[in-house]
Amino acid sequence: MLRLRYILLSICACFVFSLSAQKVYKPIRAALKSKNATHALQLIAPLMADSNYRNDSRLYEYAISANLLAHEAENTKAYLKQKYDTIKFFSSSLSLIKNVLVLDSLDQALKPKKSVASEYSDLIPRFLPHINSAGRYFFQKKQYTQAIVYFNTYLTMPERFTALLSIPKKKRVETAYLCTKSYFLSQQYKEVSQYSDVLLTDSALKCVALEYYTLSAEAQKDSAQYLSYLNKGVEMCSDVPFFFTRLIDYHILQNQAKEALVLADSLLKEDTTNIILIEGRCLALIALHKYKETIDQAKQMLQMDSAAVYPNYYIGASYANLANNIEMPTNINSQKFKQATRQRKALYTAALPYLERFREKVPTQQKMWAPLLYKIYLSTENEAKFKEMDAILQTL
Repeated sequence: MLRLRYILLSICACFVFSLSAQKVYKPIRAALKSKNATHALQLIAPLMADSNYRNDSRLYEYAISANLLAHEAENTKAYLKQKYDTIKFFSSSLSLIKNVLVLDSLDQALKPKKSVASEYSDLIPRFLPHINSAGRYFFQKKQYTQAIVYFNTYLTMPERFTALLSIPKKKRVETAYLCTKSYFLSQQYKEVSQYSDVLLTDSALKCVALEYYTLSAEAQKDSAQYLSYLNKGVEMCSDVPFFFTRLIDYHILQNQAKEALVLADSLLKEDTTNIILIEGRCLALIALHKYKETIDQAKQMLQMDSAAVYPNYYIGASYANLANNIEMPTNINSQKFKQATRQRKALYTAALPYLERFREKVPTQQKMWAPLLYKIYLSTENEAKFKEMDAILQTL
């Protein structure tokens, strides 16, 4: 008896809803009949937020019909070479895809074995290419937030739609890359690595993708992730200087010069003439106060590339540091003091041409060359140059 009453109440409730829906949907049907897509969508929008109607499949069928009308209107203008609304063309495609997906999920809840809302399934492969084109359009316009919406829709289609689609792998990889770049350029750093599973398996784009992941981790001040990406970059992209140079800098700034030297040495075993690896080794050697080795290594760099700039600094700074490390006896009249003075002067003299060359090539780097030249000119009693350096140091 109770069961019968429940069934009767359910039937009554459904009947009441049906009558209510018929009344609410009537103006929508009228707008569609008169091909007024804009008005139909305006009537539909609040109903999609209404708990009484948002799960009714008919509402989404009406929305899809309105999307088709809006799309065809702009498509016709384009075909007739009339002025058309590009944004409206793309947004109607996006709205249509989303409405088909909602309709499909409602059908899935009612009929789990049904793979897709069959009546509308052909719309997915027809309209999805427009979604990709829209993403690229907004990307070129530098409207990255908008581009992301379209790229994500294209890339995150449910697996059950796969049979309907024929997205080439290359197209998917390219789209994932553009979406990644859009996240980065719009400073949505937490989302940048969203498609790492796609990009890190692609030989052409894995390294540039890792650069974006690394820079995003740095922007978020996530040291652990930053270091992880640098190590992965060195491992996967050993021929890309970005990862090695930053990893060397990271180790040295963390007072891990030994780790930096081990890293440089390990890579130099595979590529003995790589000047970038040799420069990284120089930086590690200087940080470890191994100045004689630094000089030898930096001179090797100049033999490989006489136009190189920073080897001059490494050599000059190393000679100057060797000079500073000479202990000066307290007795200024002793033979040992005179000998130490000669040794120090000889080292400063050896440093001078390299540091002057470095100054000539990078005149704006006063903080690097001015303090060293100040000491050298003082030691070699070059009064005019000493005064010049003193004046420069006063401005720093």
